[in-house]
Amino acid sequence: MKKIFFTSIREYSGTSAVVIGTVLNLLDEGKRVGYLKTFGYIPIIVDGVLTDADSGFVFSLLGEGNVLLSSPLVLTEDVYDEVMEGKRIPMDELKGAYNRLSSNKDVFVFEGGFNIFQGACFGLSAFDVAYEFNLPVILVERYSKLETLDRAIFVKNGLSRFLKGIVLNMVRDEDRNYAEKERVLFEKNGIPVLGTIPFVELLSSCSIRTMSKELNARVLCGEDHFDRFVSSILVGAMDPENAITFFKRKRNLVVVTGGDRSDIHIAALEANVSSLVLTGGFPPSSIILSIAHEKNIPILLVEEDTLTTAKKLDFIIGHSRTHEKEKLSVLKELIKKNVDIAKILGFG
Repeated sequence: MKKIFFTSIREYSGTSAVVIGTVLNLLDEGKRVGYLKTFGYIPIIVDGVLTDADSGFVFSLLGEGNVLLSSPLVLTEDVYDEVMEGKRIPMDELKGAYNRLSSNKDVFVFEGGFNIFQGACFGLSAFDVAYEFNLPVILVERYSKLETLDRAIFVKNGLSRFLKGIVLNMVRDEDRNYAEKERVLFEKNGIPVLGTIPFVELLSSCSIRTMSKELNARVLCGEDHFDRFVSSILVGAMDPENAITFFKRKRNLVVVTGGDRSDIHIAALEANVSSLVLTGGFPPSSIILSIAHEKNIPILLVEEDTLTTAKKLDFIIGHSRTHEKEKLSVLKELIKKNVDIAKILGFG
């Protein structure tokens, strides 16, 4: 059985997306795949069981039944207290889950936590897990000129023989030449580049349906267009004369503004933004709703103030999951074309 451990130095590098895309490709090849997330940090309840959102989703792709095993330790206040009081031994739980999940598998994929350091106080950092299970480590890093290279070289000293290579993720068009030039420096320092994945806006966006659910918003109109994706936010606090110009500069834009700012509502609708989120619990006029309905632009209403809502949206969009079905086929093809899965498996 081949074993792989995907982890990242920098949070929000898209490790889960790379794992999901890799798993989908392995399944297409007819491989029997096992999976385990070493440290869960997005707690959700599935069928009455506490698990991690990403690990639970991967389990659903694999058709695994006991979602509790997908990430034995999911960080909550209760779990923290139990570990601190010695009621739970995290590494033992991880090994127990692995032993139950790894039988009759061709490939077993480990996914790390938020970053390589998370879980260190519980003995579950990427370093701890790599040493305990003797795993080949593949870094997944959101590419940034020089910074990614510096971090990888620094971490290599700690991971030593376990670090087998790096996947450069979310590489923007303007940075591709730099990434290619730095490939030589990565490899000179003993860190093979196993993939260079371009930035794809869809994968860094979220559907209006997801946005509405996460905001616990009231839908005023446009629910038939909830499959539309948004990837940028603007707060409508400027003069209406300048608003249209700002709004037209952005693609897939959601505008956040007070429910009483009808001037901004009109400007946003005229600019054909993707969605409007109105704050403060103030519903718009019937004229605004009529224009939005005619233009097929969803309007959501929330009780929170504009600043709070904008911060929430920034988090929701900036850290969107890759679980939406529209993203999966794109993700699978992206990994297939840009990541050397065969070479990665060779390290296992």
